[in-house]
Amino acid sequence: MNELNHHDAADSGQRFELQTRNLFAQLGHPVLKYLSEFKEQGVDYYKYFSIKEHPLKQYGYQRGFETDGFVPTLNAMLEIKATKQELGTAQEKVFQDLLKIQYGVYNVEEGVKLLYILAGCMEYHECSVLFINLVNKFKKEGHPNFQNVHVLKLSEITSELLNQFSISSSTQQTVLQELLK
Repeated sequence: MNELNHHDAADSGQRFELQTRNLFAQLGHPVLKYLSEFKEQGVDYYKYFSIKEHPLKQYGYQRGFETDGFVPTLNAMLEIKATKQELGTAQEKVFQDLLKIQYGVYNVEEGVKLLYILAGCMEYHECSVLFINLVNKFKKEGHPNFQNVHVLKLSEITSELLNQFSISSSTQQTVLQELLK
């Protein structure tokens, strides 16, 4: 805990993010997070991680958004919400993310998925239950920005689960070629 982080929230979130990245790597799906990793893979950092151009600009929000990573083997962006505390900002941020999904911030390209991962007490918190119910409601209603959103609990992620989202090697080549354009 540092003097700017009196309640340990940022440290807690970073620990869960590192845990998630390590799990994905162990299961054969490395997560890109840093500019150098994106460059090594030939993936556009500003399209899949640091999103500067987004639909909320038209409503006055000029800042960009950062995802928690991109997984090329799954063609998926990651958004991780995690905390070990029952009350805090992580619970509130799920609703900001709901707006980002609704307005298409994550819809950078057709076929790209958003894996929304809940960890720690966020796996069962009532805010998360409401978030999941709303995502499912909007999916059922056919809202296009929710069709590629998948909410997962970190404690339930297995190789079999992630492989459901995996893209074939021939599709990976096509995706990589598109990403390099």
